[in-house]
Amino acid sequence: MCTLIVAYKVFENYPIVIAANRDELLDRPSETPAIRDDKFGIYAPKDLARGGTWIGVNKFGLFVGLTNRLDIRSQPNCFSRGEAVMRTLRHRSALEAIDYMAPLSCEKLNGFHMVIADKNHLCLIKGNGILMYRSLETRGALVITNHGVGKTVNSRTPRRVANVLTAWEASKFADSEPTTESLAPLLDIHDEGRHGTCISEPENNYGTKSSSIIRLGNDGKYEYWHRERPAPERHICEVEFKKTFPQATA
Repeated sequence: MCTLIVAYKVFENYPIVIAANRDELLDRPSETPAIRDDKFGIYAPKDLARGGTWIGVNKFGLFVGLTNRLDIRSQPNCFSRGEAVMRTLRHRSALEAIDYMAPLSCEKLNGFHMVIADKNHLCLIKGNGILMYRSLETRGALVITNHGVGKTVNSRTPRRVANVLTAWEASKFADSEPTTESLAPLLDIHDEGRHGTCISEPENNYGTKSSSIIRLGNDGKYEYWHRERPAPERHICEVEFKKTFPQATA
C-alpha cells in the first residue's frame, strides 16, 4: 500500500479513522476484504501473489496497515511484509502487537512503514532492512506513504504527504463527520510524477488498485468501506465506495 492516512483521536465518536490507497502492478491478483481468521475475526483484503495483506482490522479493535518504502532497495527472498501484517493482526491489543513486532529481525523484511493502533494506542514502526524504529504517536492526522511520513508540512515533507496534509487542513475535516464523501477526496488527489494519491499508469501496468476507508467507533467496533479498480484504463477515483463490513450494500 502506498498511501495510508490515519486520524487518531481527531473525531469525537471515532478514535481511529483510516483512508488508504493501494498502488500496485495492475495485473497482480488480489481478493477484496473478507474474514481471514475466525479466532481473531481478522477482516482484510488478500494479496494472492504472496498470500498476505496490506491492511486489516480484527474483532478486538486492532488495526494494522503497511506501506512500502521507496528509499529502501528491496532484496529477494525476504519474509513477506503482507504475512507480517496478518501475523500482527493475530493479537488482542495494539500493545500486544507492538511487542510482537519489536524482536523481529528487520534483516528478514524489506523496507516498510507499519501502523498498529487501537482506541488506546497508536504506534508507527519504520523498518529499513537493517534496523527497526518505533514511536508511539499522539492524537492528530498522520500521513504515511511509500515516499515518507508526515504530520505537518515543511521543506522536507514529501510532496505526496504535503498534498494530503494541505487538503486535510483546507477542508477542516476535524469539524465534520468522517464519511466516505468527506474522506474520498484525500484519496483522489492527482499530481504528476506519482506525487498524487490517485495513480493511473496503464501503460506501465501500474496504478491505484483499491481503496479502503475504515472507522472505529467508541464501542470498539469497526466499519469498513472498499472500492476496487474496475479496469486498467479507469482511474479508481471514478469508483464509489461500498460498505463491506458489517455486511451492507451501501
